[in-house]
Amino acid sequence: MNPAGQIEAARLRYFAPWALLPEGWWRDVLIAVDAGGSIVAVETGFNADRQGAAPPHILPGPVIPAPADVHVHSFQRLLAGRTQTTPATGEDDFWSWRRGMYRLANRIGTEQLAVIAAFVYSELMAAGYTRIGEFHYLHRAADDEAAASGQAMAESLLHAAGETGVALTLLPALYQYGGFGRQPASDEQRRFLLSLDEYLKRHAALRACAAACGQPSPGAAVHSLRAVEAGTAAEVRRALPTVPFHLHIAEQPAEVEGCIAAYGTTPIRLALERLALDQHCCLVHATHGTADELAAVAASGAVVALCPGTEADLGDGLFPLAGFLARGGRFALASDSNATLSPLTELQRLEHQARLAAQRRNCLAPAGGVHSGTWLWQHAAQAGAQALGTVGGEIAAGRRADWLVLRPLSALGEALPVEHWLDAAILGEGLIGIDEVYAGGVRRAAHGRHLDHERYGDALRAMLKANPELFDQ
Repeated sequence: MNPAGQIEAARLRYFAPWALLPEGWWRDVLIAVDAGGSIVAVETGFNADRQGAAPPHILPGPVIPAPADVHVHSFQRLLAGRTQTTPATGEDDFWSWRRGMYRLANRIGTEQLAVIAAFVYSELMAAGYTRIGEFHYLHRAADDEAAASGQAMAESLLHAAGETGVALTLLPALYQYGGFGRQPASDEQRRFLLSLDEYLKRHAALRACAAACGQPSPGAAVHSLRAVEAGTAAEVRRALPTVPFHLHIAEQPAEVEGCIAAYGTTPIRLALERLALDQHCCLVHATHGTADELAAVAASGAVVALCPGTEADLGDGLFPLAGFLARGGRFALASDSNATLSPLTELQRLEHQARLAAQRRNCLAPAGGVHSGTWLWQHAAQAGAQALGTVGGEIAAGRRADWLVLRPLSALGEALPVEHWLDAAILGEGLIGIDEVYAGGVRRAAHGRHLDHERYGDALRAMLKANPELFDQ
């Protein structure tokens, strides 16, 4: 069938006054979507008065592709605003924050996790993310040592995503030790633990569940090379070679030092040597990688997941993004602990960090009159789709019908030419914002709220009221 025929036969047809397509901004764009929520055709220069065609749904503003949030711990959203008090003694850093996170993790059961996840996914959808990678390691129920009892927790995440309209790539994470050199897991880490055999059986069961829920097939993950030996991590890669493979890496200097003591090399170099990194792989953070290591990561085709809100909140350090991009590296966005949610804000942080480090402007986009905001958005959206092994990140035939509708927030925003809108949305303030969010061709959020935000909010309030012990010190 030719494109015109596909346009006419599509279940849903949307008209956008402007749309950001892979090749740039185009006017008068018609997007045709099939019954499965995928784009079947895109037509530019569409005449809305054309005879013989049913009128399309008219979108209220310019349209951009929706990004993916590739690394999420949904339960950690409950810590937002609760960890910002200076300690009585000692320093406050990632490791002190982790103790409080473990306390929370060990008090959450399946029913609580389902409510939390639905609420957080609805927040992330309203912020603009339509695809999420949930890095999940609550493998055993809090009151039961049997690994099988934790299956329901993972399944609850898939069901929560289905309710909210999010496409969820579940990333079950193997976790076996408390630190390098097979350090025994602490009592706080016991519910995270699985043997390799348990992990692979769990992964097979989750593939079946995801298919039944209409969700993407799960990816694979190891928590980190301090929690899983390099040889075992390599076995996971060999067992599941073509699914997305994620791991935390080089987030903290202490992690790098511990890896050198145990293996004689850094965690990124160890991953390069032992894990056959390729386009299916996603390294989360990689904050303390050297220039040579990151050049090798770029050459491998792997994506680095950057979590600027979380990395700033925890004092992790600054990823050398400008140098990584100059070497052909690819980065995706992640909200991680969900202290912050907006992809617009996350991209602003990355560009501003690079400017402050270099003491110059427009550091991340390539030279040649390129709009920084537009380039950053397209890069993150496309790399995010790669990191989750999905078809998305672009408004194009064959991609999922996920897009955001923009709107001006002021008279000054209204006066901007459309090619400046993403520059203003990311690097300005109060000029351009997200009006509507579509996922699979269905409007799921408007004016900064998920369409079912009241229901998810009420459920969360009731759950927190019934479980005050979640926040006991």
